[in-house]
Amino acid sequence: MFILKPLTVRPIAMLVTGQLSAAVAAELYRVALIWIAVELAGAAGGYIVAAHSGTILAVTLISGVWADQWNPRRIMITVNLLRAGIVLLLPLSTFAGGAIPTWLFWSVALAMAAMTAFMDPALQTCLPRLMPSLAMLPATNGLVDGARRLARILGPGMIGALAAFIPVAQFFSVVSLLLLCAAAATYAIGPVLIEPPPGLPTGWGRRIGNAIVSGWRATRPHRLLRFALPALLITTASWCTAFTLGLALLVREQPGADAQLYGLAVAAYGVGNVVANVIVSSLNLRRSGLVMYLGRLVLGSGFIGMALAPSPLWLMAGAAFAAMGGPMNELPVLVRIQTDIPPPLVASVFRLRMMIDHGGILLGLLIAPGLMSLIGTVPVVAGAGLATVLVGIVGLWMFGGDVAPEPSY
Repeated sequence: MFILKPLTVRPIAMLVTGQLSAAVAAELYRVALIWIAVELAGAAGGYIVAAHSGTILAVTLISGVWADQWNPRRIMITVNLLRAGIVLLLPLSTFAGGAIPTWLFWSVALAMAAMTAFMDPALQTCLPRLMPSLAMLPATNGLVDGARRLARILGPGMIGALAAFIPVAQFFSVVSLLLLCAAAATYAIGPVLIEPPPGLPTGWGRRIGNAIVSGWRATRPHRLLRFALPALLITTASWCTAFTLGLALLVREQPGADAQLYGLAVAAYGVGNVVANVIVSSLNLRRSGLVMYLGRLVLGSGFIGMALAPSPLWLMAGAAFAAMGGPMNELPVLVRIQTDIPPPLVASVFRLRMMIDHGGILLGLLIAPGLMSLIGTVPVVAGAGLATVLVGIVGLWMFGGDVAPEPSY
């Protein structure tokens, strides 16, 4: 199915609009946050990103106690409004003292992370219920995922434009405005009625325990998901080492490095993301294992190319190539979760995925700064790429011939 066809359905069009606005806000926020952190502390700036992911991991462990019983559209609206108010505290603080206080910088980063733990599972729960036919599911996933990846072009592009007029701290004002727009677009979807899963355990201890283990139970009958989710710990740790922290440090080692050059490098990654997203979203995706683990080979090879790049142009080329592996892995996994897992358990499985994902980010960013200080940025980024390539090789060996059953839409 052509990737743009679901936009003819108004609720889907509004959801994608809201997600694009939120994704651009998230990308602008992420780039500004990382640049300020790295500027202040070098490689040790990765620890604030590690704390960000550690907070998401901790909140995700217990968020299912409430989130499974709430309307996901209301969750998304509320979270975007709260994030818009929280992030606005950073630019407001500069008017009083001229610089963002360290305690406020950390507080806002952790509060924004906590909100994210509620947002993504709510989104994945909404998606299958907004479309008239599940035949639209791959293309709709592609649109939502594509909005996030397109933001890697638009966000850095905005940085290049904004940097000429306002200081980096004021980027957070633009983030707040974009999040308000996302809340308005999500409101325009209209009511989305999602019933909580039947038979929720009673009592805090039992409900928290169920929120943690129900996702893993749901994946046990599915061999591909049983491997893909734990393997995500390795590939995410490698990704955040090479891209989240490594790219900023590789850019800083280039002549004439500044926030604008970093923004261009991130934008190059975004271009590769979008190109691959459009291609993969139009595929049937029944050969899930083949697409997923070829994607890991592409991602890891691109990271190795980034590490060995002799100039900023080659660095951006390596980033763009690596980025093409992202949608090749993400989109097949999302479709398999949404079609193979019973609807009441989709949010639980996605929370499990988030916990592993952010556990990998936390692991990578706790280890990477020390390794980079010890042996240098280039060997660590190249090693992260090699680890990703090895996961791709093992995955192709195990699941290269895997064919998903045709869904009965």
